[in-house]
Amino acid sequence: MFLGDSYTQGFGASAPTTKWSTLVAHDAGWTEINQGQGGTGYVTTAGVTSCGQEHCPTYADRVADVIAAAPDIVVIAGGQNDRWALGTDPEFVHAAVTETFRLIRAGLPNARLIAVGPSTAEPATAMITDLDGWVQIAAQRVDAEYVSLLDPVVIRASMVVADGVHVNDAGHRAIADRVLATALTPAD
Repeated sequence: MFLGDSYTQGFGASAPTTKWSTLVAHDAGWTEINQGQGGTGYVTTAGVTSCGQEHCPTYADRVADVIAAAPDIVVIAGGQNDRWALGTDPEFVHAAVTETFRLIRAGLPNARLIAVGPSTAEPATAMITDLDGWVQIAAQRVDAEYVSLLDPVVIRASMVVADGVHVNDAGHRAIADRVLATALTPAD
């Protein structure tokens, strides 16, 4: 199960098979269930222009669906859509990150959880770096594995599509390779 935003949904990829989550699932031998919804985040909802539906809820609001699917592995990715909320109420975002991971672990106590921090097509701001740190801490608290896309930086300028936000196939492959470095390592 992949829970995430437009990167997870596959924006910028030339085909559904070239998005990072599909590449990870294929290379790891997993069956992919993709819950990527563009424009969403830990506190951010989206609508038709971002996710293709009238309303796409936050990560925490989608946890019940994740738990109901009873996956063996859950990859929670993103958060960069919360950058606007980070500027006005960072503690709200921090609490939502913590709660999302807590809820998933409570509902899936035996699942393997992999947390993928936020990515960005532009240089990471201090707020995005803080968010990445919060994801790492939240992951550690629930015995999830953590993958940083910021340290070292995964996305290069040549990987960004014309919209300036999403990544092309090379960017999706780079994200997949970073996640696979963790996913293919047996969990302790």
